[in-house]
Amino acid sequence: MKKLFLSLTVLAAIGFYSCSSNDDENSASIPCVTCIKEMAENFTLCNDEGQAVVGGTKTGETYDSTLSNALASGYTCN
Repeated sequence: MKKLFLSLTVLAAIGFYSCSSNDDENSASIPCVTCIKEMAENFTLCNDEGQAVVGGTKTGETYDSTLSNALASGYTCN
């Protein structure tokens, strides 16, 4: 019984470790900026291989054009 418990514990630890490292790699591969404007809704803009992602949804526009439009509209993005 002890061997079974130890085996399951080791397998669970390996599973948690492998998931943790994948999450870290994904979050580092998609750079994001927060765009803020007084009296307007703030949002997070992410660059997913050149495509703009706002609120977790791809917008269908490029990251550069979306960022340029936000800055031209008075948002500060950093």
